Amino acid sequence: MNLFLGICVGAVVGWIAFRSLQICSEQQGLRSALLIGLLGGGIGAQLAVMLGATELTDGNFNFVSLVVSVISAAACLYAYKYFADRRSA
Repeated sequence: MNLFLGICVGAVVGWIAFRSLQICSEQQGLRSALLIGLLGGGIGAQLAVMLGATELTDGNFNFVSLVVSVISAAACLYAYKYFADRRSA
């Protein structure tokens, strides 16, 4: 369940980054931002479990996993922007 939550959070972070932070330009599109956010959120959810956060098996909300998913999704989006800008220059 943490993986699913992390993926959903990643999609939301990707959308927010696209709309407010302009991580991805209009050419790259919302689809790219969402996919990269999804990937980052999923990685973050798994990373949180590896770092010791408990998995969401008993129905309790795990805030640590959510925070790590957000940070991971944002890091993936910024890395994508860095490499995309570097490639176009």
